[in-house]
Amino acid sequence: MATNQSKRVKEVVYPIFQECTKLSKDEFWIKLFDDLSRAKCPKGVMIFNGIISSTYKRNGFSYNFKDEKLTPEKLMDELPTLLKKSVCIYSAKDISNNEDTINDANSEYLNIISINDWKKVKNKKMKENLITNFTIKMKKKYKLNINSTKKLYTLIKDSYDVYKTHKSDDFVMKNDKLHKIYDIEYNEELKCFENLRLESEEENKTKNKKSTNFLLNRWQNYVSVLIKEISKN
Repeated sequence: MATNQSKRVKEVVYPIFQECTKLSKDEFWIKLFDDLSRAKCPKGVMIFNGIISSTYKRNGFSYNFKDEKLTPEKLMDELPTLLKKSVCIYSAKDISNNEDTINDANSEYLNIISINDWKKVKNKKMKENLITNFTIKMKKKYKLNINSTKKLYTLIKDSYDVYKTHKSDDFVMKNDKLHKIYDIEYNEELKCFENLRLESEEENKTKNKKSTNFLLNRWQNYVSVLIKEISKN
């Protein structure tokens, strides 16, 4: 009986997959790559002419494992990701790790929103989510169209990312949400939001430029008169 079973085991025809079995500690992936090395594919996957691909048209993939530059390490890093996304092939460890990641993210989010302090929101993605929710709230309140809503989101991000007109103290949290941003206000006449500090900076630049030009003109006039007086003498 043992002899008959051993005869049914296929030979290794794709050594690179066999090499991958030495790089994983997950029994599921070790077994899957061992099967692939013997041209045995899981459901939804096929191998043909050095290409491993999905048999599904939707969310399909095609991967050339006969590339001379391809290493077992790179293959082990890339192929499982493709199989997960395209064919939904996961090991029990993968599922457990995903649950842990989700739980960690939820825990981080709950810690952040319970603080109600923008300064302590260190996660960039969390900040973007809070800004998005604030933008949606303003969209409903002022009946903004899609274009105006996008402009508001960009205006808020640019206030601290680009123009540096706002700091953490300007973002007010209340009831676990972004409640108010100082000097970013709705203009009833223009029907849009404005960064009042940015407007002030532009006005100050204009005033300073006018003041500089005025002083320069006075100096030039003075020099001109002085030259004329010297010429007379």
